[in-house]
Amino acid sequence: MTEVQGTVQTGLYIITNVATGGYATLADGNISSGLTQTTDDGNDDIKWNVTKLSGGKYTVAGLVFANYASASHSPNSGDTVKSSANNYQWIIKQSNTAGQYLISPVDNDSLYWSFSGQTATYVKLSDTADYWTFTRVTS
Repeated sequence: MTEVQGTVQTGLYIITNVATGGYATLADGNISSGLTQTTDDGNDDIKWNVTKLSGGKYTVAGLVFANYASASHSPNSGDTVKSSANNYQWIIKQSNTAGQYLISPVDNDSLYWSFSGQTATYVKLSDTADYWTFTRVTS
């Protein structure tokens, strides 16, 4: 496993919150289920297929259920990042610290993926940035 620095390329990753050490996960295959965090690194539901598109945009889909991480088309602070059968585009941009990234919806790049607390908290959009690492893995 290799932690990424620089531009995130298309591949399979574990996405980890820097502050909590929790992994972004989609624990079930239901459409509209919220992304949560877990500290259990033994499940494939913490692995995400990240696809690099043009212009710094990406799609993020869970390995196990193949649902996309998504937000509404008019996202607001406090909205939960949910699963969707339809792809949704995100901006993944490295922060001023190498290897730490901000994840924002393309429809509002002033919002960021955030965990507001400890284990079992939903990934929400916030105007306060949380930093994430991308660790490349094999299936």
